[in-house]
Amino acid sequence: MLKVGIVGAGHFGRFHALKARGCAREALIALFDPDPARARLVAQETGCSVAESLDA
Repeated sequence: MLKVGIVGAGHFGRFHALKARGCAREALIALFDPDPARARLVAQETGCSVAESLDA
């Protein structure tokens, strides 16, 4: 199982998050975006956590 983290929750970040969520060999762990509201929105849609920073 490949653990995946995504930086950016814009159009392409959301696209990649949705694809990672749907892949049986990937586990979408968290995503980060400088806009916390956007990060929360995509995280809710994909069922992953929001990273509070890039280092997290």
